[in-house]
Amino acid sequence: MLRVYSKFLTNIFRLLDIGVIIISFVIGGWLYDIIRSKPLTPLSHIFKLFSIEMIIYALVWIYISSDQKLYYSRRMTPIYKEVEALIKASFFPFAFILIGNLGLNFPNHHYDILVIVWISNLTLMILLRICLRKMLRFIRAKGFDYRNILIVGRNKRSSAIIRRISDEEAFGLKMVGYVDEPREISDSTKYPENIKCLGNLNSLIDILNSNIIDEVFITLPIKSFYERMEDIIGICTRKGVGVRIVSDLFYLKDMKNSTIDRLDNIPLLNISFGPDDIFKLFLKRCLDVLISSSLLIITAPFLLFVSLLIRLDSPGPVLFIQERVSCNNRRFKLLKFRTMMMNAEDKKSELMKMNEMDGPVFKIKNDPRITRVGRYLRRFSIDELPQLINVFKGEMSLVGPRPPTPDEVEKYSWGQKRRLSVKPGITCLWQVRGRNKIPFAEWVNMDLEYIDKWTLTMDFKILLKTIIVVFSGKGM
Repeated sequence: MLRVYSKFLTNIFRLLDIGVIIISFVIGGWLYDIIRSKPLTPLSHIFKLFSIEMIIYALVWIYISSDQKLYYSRRMTPIYKEVEALIKASFFPFAFILIGNLGLNFPNHHYDILVIVWISNLTLMILLRICLRKMLRFIRAKGFDYRNILIVGRNKRSSAIIRRISDEEAFGLKMVGYVDEPREISDSTKYPENIKCLGNLNSLIDILNSNIIDEVFITLPIKSFYERMEDIIGICTRKGVGVRIVSDLFYLKDMKNSTIDRLDNIPLLNISFGPDDIFKLFLKRCLDVLISSSLLIITAPFLLFVSLLIRLDSPGPVLFIQERVSCNNRRFKLLKFRTMMMNAEDKKSELMKMNEMDGPVFKIKNDPRITRVGRYLRRFSIDELPQLINVFKGEMSLVGPRPPTPDEVEKYSWGQKRRLSVKPGITCLWQVRGRNKIPFAEWVNMDLEYIDKWTLTMDFKILLKTIIVVFSGKGM
């Protein structure tokens, strides 16, 4: 019965989404008319003009929304997670229609209208979900649309789950009771008086037969109850009752990005400690390509002028090419304008005693190997501009931890190597917070902070601060 009800609601949500898409195209057409100070286009003409786009948009949206599980129950999911899923889902039908207009010669070629439609659709979809959440919260607070939950196991994890469910009526979860083996209960695992023990693990079949149970939460220690849990899952599966397993296999305080995936029929627990949102990383890559290519085109005359100055100032090539270490020990050739005399690397060992940086990093403020032109190039970070080619090729990003040399990586501690878990960049946090004045350990901590807290907004802030630092002449 629950599955039939869920399927019915899913179809209702799909119809609501299709209605929102139609309204979005109407709003897009009318806003376009208002912006252009034209009379509003009749509805019949809008439907005729955008009929192909509406159908394709709706079909792609329904498919992607199902893939993003937007029609699954999200009673225990925070609203911001649902909004993120909506943003991801909205991108694909918009991109599909845009590509259709560009390459497949759809009848409508008003790209500005499509942008308005996309913004309108996303806004309305978010508002619809918020309204549905408000409505369902109200319904569940009145005692409707709830699910009966049975807890299997009694411990700190189950106590925490019961407290959280009791505090949030919007979840619509009702605790029927718990099942566990008879044993002495500590104060930390005592349940509220209304949560009763319904029996032991051997009586689970009778409990499921004699009670209305929609889902079973298993909180047993997996390592010591593995075989029993297989039996419990089998019993619930045959009865058609949903199962949620509260894992205690690992406790990792930094494990924020854990997900469940499947390899055919094999469930896989994914544990990630850095950025792993494919959509956001795709946007980051798009911005890298767009900004790097634009800057290379805009600054091309200036880059040629700098190249000429380098050749006139000292003998040697214009570019300094050095092997660096990228994401997960990948190697690539980093490009910089040459700012030192020839054979500067051979003299590095002689100057090592003058190193002003701690850790496996070599920096000297008044490095005698630097040429006259090179000193100015470094002061304003102009020597870094050729790395835009590395960014365009995908070897680097605009923002990310600076790529170290292989000999520096060999001196890293095990924990410091985590800064190599993302694509390196031209600039990062430490470069806008003090640059060479920062000790190496703090430098690494800033890189790890960037990895753990990365957002596109953070990238934009770092880029803006980098521009300020560069124009202040603090490149060295």
